[in-house]
Amino acid sequence: MVAVMAMTRRPRAVTALFAASLFLSTGASASELHGAPDAAVEQPSSASVDPASGAASEVSPPSVETAAQAVVPPQPLGSLAIAYPPDAPPGAGPVSVTVLITIGETGEVTAVELREGAGEPFDSAVIEGAKSFRFSPATLGGKPVAVAVPFTQSFVPPPPPSEAADEKLDALIEGFVVERGTRRPVARAVVAASDAQGERGTTTDDEGRFSIPVAAGESKIRILSNELRPFMRVETLKPGEHLRVKYLADRVRHNPYESVVIGERDRTEISRTTLSGREIHQMPGSMGDPFRVVGALPGVTQVMTLLPLPIVRGSSPGDTGIFLDGMRLPLLFHLLGGPSVIHPEMIERVDFYPGGFPVTYGGYTGGIVDGRTARPRPGENPIAIDVNQDQAGVFARQPIPGTAMTATVAGRYGYPGLMLSLLNLGISLDYWDYQARLDGGSPRSAWSVFFFGARDELKTAQDMTDPSSEMTTQALFAFHRLDLRWRLGDEEQHGDYRLVFGYDKTAVAGDQVGTSSYFVDPQVSWLVPLASWLQLNVGGELLVRDIADQPAAPATMGMVTEASQAVQSSGLLINGGVFVQTPLRPFDGLLVIPGVRGDLYQHEATRQWSVDPRLTVRWKPLERELWLKGVVGRYHQPPRLFVPLPGIDQSMHELGLLASTQVGLGVEAQLAPGIELDLQGYYNHKNPVVFDLQINRTLEDMQPSGPWTNPGELPSGDKPGEESDISRFFEKRVGRSYGLEVILRKRDDSGVYGWLAYTLSQSERRDESGWAPFDFDRTHIFNAVLGVRLPRNWEIGGRLMLQSGTPLTTIYGYNASRSDWQFRADLRVDKRAVWNRWLLDFYVDIINSTVAAESGGLAGSNALRYVVPTIGLRAVL
Repeated sequence: MVAVMAMTRRPRAVTALFAASLFLSTGASASELHGAPDAAVEQPSSASVDPASGAASEVSPPSVETAAQAVVPPQPLGSLAIAYPPDAPPGAGPVSVTVLITIGETGEVTAVELREGAGEPFDSAVIEGAKSFRFSPATLGGKPVAVAVPFTQSFVPPPPPSEAADEKLDALIEGFVVERGTRRPVARAVVAASDAQGERGTTTDDEGRFSIPVAAGESKIRILSNELRPFMRVETLKPGEHLRVKYLADRVRHNPYESVVIGERDRTEISRTTLSGREIHQMPGSMGDPFRVVGALPGVTQVMTLLPLPIVRGSSPGDTGIFLDGMRLPLLFHLLGGPSVIHPEMIERVDFYPGGFPVTYGGYTGGIVDGRTARPRPGENPIAIDVNQDQAGVFARQPIPGTAMTATVAGRYGYPGLMLSLLNLGISLDYWDYQARLDGGSPRSAWSVFFFGARDELKTAQDMTDPSSEMTTQALFAFHRLDLRWRLGDEEQHGDYRLVFGYDKTAVAGDQVGTSSYFVDPQVSWLVPLASWLQLNVGGELLVRDIADQPAAPATMGMVTEASQAVQSSGLLINGGVFVQTPLRPFDGLLVIPGVRGDLYQHEATRQWSVDPRLTVRWKPLERELWLKGVVGRYHQPPRLFVPLPGIDQSMHELGLLASTQVGLGVEAQLAPGIELDLQGYYNHKNPVVFDLQINRTLEDMQPSGPWTNPGELPSGDKPGEESDISRFFEKRVGRSYGLEVILRKRDDSGVYGWLAYTLSQSERRDESGWAPFDFDRTHIFNAVLGVRLPRNWEIGGRLMLQSGTPLTTIYGYNASRSDWQFRADLRVDKRAVWNRWLLDFYVDIINSTVAAESGGLAGSNALRYVVPTIGLRAVL
């Protein structure tokens, strides 16, 4: 099992994670390095001191690992030094060689691949030297995992013995090397100095810091890295002078979304897909929103493109849980096809489980989408501003001087109402969201305080025939959260403690229908190793929510009155859950995780409970990176509306709990470095199903109805004996879904990322007449995604989507026909301009660039044509 822990080819990013374990030595040299004409330097201060005194420069506060970090890097067992090749040509300048080292679960180096060479004999020296390295293995959640990490060896020629004995180094240059534009630290770059006493060099540390002694007079400073353009600067120092500098170096290619993350293959589940970096921030058609990217993964379709609620393996949107760092989100997207309610800069990665999720998640029978927030990294203090035609947002992160704390703030304001007013539709929409977070502590005692929320308000003109008439609120959704977290211990043994406070409000139809509530949700979990092959993971939570509803809508409001029956749930709601799982590794290559979860749901006098056993198995039968996997489990949830709304997370407990039994089998393989194949088959039996998303009429509904009033009178209300359309949502049905999912994925480790995803599936519901396709069932779903970095800081990407139609009711029967196939092509182009201290990213993201017709889903048999362009500017200051 290979876990690509650094989803980037940049040695600096990898160093941020493996600083303590992969310290580089310096040795030999190659050819002369010529400086770039636009090489930049900042000199904060200069002072005359004695270099021998060892005067320390300013040190930034240490970074704090938050509870979201769950990896312990491999530790070297012995030196990582590689000797200067004795047959190296004389007179060579500093050079660097980068290789990709695969470290197995036992700590042995299993493969070394050359990434950036410097020619012989340097390349061979690094490849052979790296093969002899030994490590204690990396661990994830206390379990050994294999990792693939870039390793850069820098060679600087040693001075001849005669010169070394006579050299007089009476000045000092120290400072930082950072990226021009983003100001990110550049780690493991060679800093070489040439002066009257010869040539010497050093390497930058995790924070881009370096210190090098020089002789008084002119010194030629060169910075060498495979990721940087050539840099040269001439400094002139007096005897005893101590010069502090900050060098701004140009990347060969800039990626404003570069991050260090844990890859998809660091996992114990069989069906999790993890996306990060450019995959979640720059996928074409996603408008830069991480949560929208899920729609391009296997097993997923959507209600419709402009309303991206996920249909996961044939389940209604309300059956899939949306989380942020393991905490439920009451609202996923802003209204009218807006972005998600969390600023994208806050999201480091997205974990997606289409099914078979672990016992740490409860209360859902479909899938899980969990956005994981970014943790602060050393030297990170960005300010990012993003503006497009629909919204403006800001993100800022800054270490607090003199403390071990880092503050992060973010927020967006949406103004689609301005665009709607130009169309003179009598509709207005405004929304905003905010996030504020403080991280602190130490690696063994990390804490965070996270405050966030969002608000949407939709208004319409009182007189729709006169858009200039007074506007009244038709829908208002708002929520606020305070999340307190503390992790005590290390990755092998720790306790996670959490306390969440929240407020939710939903109001529709002019505040005549709705709800508001306050809640508190304490959570705790522990991970304890019982033996080298056995762990114990236990935890629980207790949510207490006080719900206050608006008065019931008047009977004259028809369907609105009937819909209010599903949300009138005043009183005290209590949800309690506990789980236990014991990962077992009886021998190398086999992982067995038995677990069980219990949940209690109580609202007023109604009490429901469930017990859900689950079992996951992963087996590596061969030495190659090939895994067989399987899962079987039981899942329960309370009745939920098909559209998640703040404060209406659960409804009508008297209907009982929804239940499903899920079985999955699959295989995953690494075909080549950075290229992975994942194949899964699944079956999900659901009994009962309530609040299913139903839009198609039955044959009986389509029959013409005769008059039921006296001659000369207008019909009013429902025909006697007939049920209203909304009553169908309260009926209990049986459902099932089964299919095959495959994804071939190229990770973003060489400037190119993408995947091919295909799903062959069937989702059905059974009533008294037998099995019939689910209203949103699509038999075939294909997605192709590709992103490519080009020279001169250009980037282009595309997404192609092809899926079969959804069922339609015709004269031949209920859901007996299907809508047309749907094709969609999305495009995205980015162009970055880089200055000394800031970066601009101009982007164009076009959904449905070919203006193809969309049918199926909410569009039904209609052919809806549209194109959604997003033109924006992102600045990193």
